[in-house]
Amino acid sequence: MLGLTDNTTWLDDKSKGDFRIRVSDIERTIWITGISAYPGKLTALYSHFPVMTGSFVANWIESQRALSHRLFSLIADDSSATSESDRRTAYAEYRANSDPSESHYIYHLNSIIVPMSLLFKPMYVYEGTSAMNYAGLGALYAQLQIKMIDTVGVQFNEQRQLVSWMTEGPMARYNAKVNCFFSRESQVSLYAEVKNLQMKNKFDFTRNQERPLIVGFQADGQR
Repeated sequence: MLGLTDNTTWLDDKSKGDFRIRVSDIERTIWITGISAYPGKLTALYSHFPVMTGSFVANWIESQRALSHRLFSLIADDSSATSESDRRTAYAEYRANSDPSESHYIYHLNSIIVPMSLLFKPMYVYEGTSAMNYAGLGALYAQLQIKMIDTVGVQFNEQRQLVSWMTEGPMARYNAKVNCFFSRESQVSLYAEVKNLQMKNKFDFTRNQERPLIVGFQADGQR
């Protein structure tokens, strides 16, 4: 994202600098969801949880390893599983209690929150490569982080104030581009310098109201 911003011609240096600060200052929080399905196990689970002192990627990998092994054995004990198949079934049932839609980007706090249950390996790639196991988090993280430049995200500066981080000139050009998103035929890109990449707003027409939800990606003309 920073690379795209640095190479964008319609943003001035002041806006680029403030946005770089905002991206670098983003907070990341892993919260608990679904643990209540196994009461009394939270303390035992935390006793095997690594200290989060490294980079986000390093913390992610270590947490995933610890939770995959520890929770897998806890669920097997709770479910009285006697076979590998039963253990995997219990593990899958626990994962079903979690939902990536519970992940959030909090605009005014510049914070990304994801549920701890996303640290578990998906069953369909249980023996998969690291890329298969961790790609889902990367996609989710990018989807949340991109909200910093949607129609709500641009309204909060790097100091978490309700002030646009764009200066007047770039903000006018941004608004012109965003207005083009209302047309389904529009192929205008916020980053026109990057080939085959368009960014569009998606809208929720519930109750006959247009409400911007998220800025999405469209590559090579395909959704």
